[in-house]
Amino acid sequence: MKLFAKLLTAGFLTFSIAPSTIAAPQNEQFAGDAVPPNCQKKIVKQGTRETYRLCQSNGKPIEIEYEYFDKISTITTFSYRDGQLTKACENQLGSCMGFKNNQAAAAWIQGEEKVRVALTNPEDQATATDNFQRSQTALKLFKLADNRSVTPKVTKLQNIREYFLAIPDEFISHIPQKVRAQSIDATSTNLAACRSNNL
Repeated sequence: MKLFAKLLTAGFLTFSIAPSTIAAPQNEQFAGDAVPPNCQKKIVKQGTRETYRLCQSNGKPIEIEYEYFDKISTITTFSYRDGQLTKACENQLGSCMGFKNNQAAAAWIQGEEKVRVALTNPEDQATATDNFQRSQTALKLFKLADNRSVTPKVTKLQNIREYFLAIPDEFISHIPQKVRAQSIDATSTNLAACRSNNL
């Protein structure tokens, strides 16, 4: 009976710990610099419908809030690490997008374990571009230079082959892009050969 109780306890602990372990990396990987507790957000531009608020340290942005009001208020929070954009979250508990080298690298819904790491659909790409451009606009308003900022590459993917090859190696490291390209090309060549021989 004691053995059964120990096994039941161990199973419960394993079950309760596993989900948090799975979910943790999505926020840590794209975490910005720690916001100081005494950070005063400064309003720089307040128009009819939009407001920008900045938290900075040593001339570098740590966090910028962009609030847009149209019937309801929508707040997008841009997080920075060493002055470079790492994350954009809508309404804190809403959807988030992680950036690496100013390129969108992942998207997720906070509090859930659904993480999209290959942003291949047009809606994600449009959101990523909009977030990046909005963050750059904010930096200019606050006269903060991000000397590593580059305009995101615009890629027009035409077919499933291009989408498959566009996935960064870090997300499917067991099948690097070079191997994927060779596999697809080899299959295409074989298909062409079969068709030419009426096979």
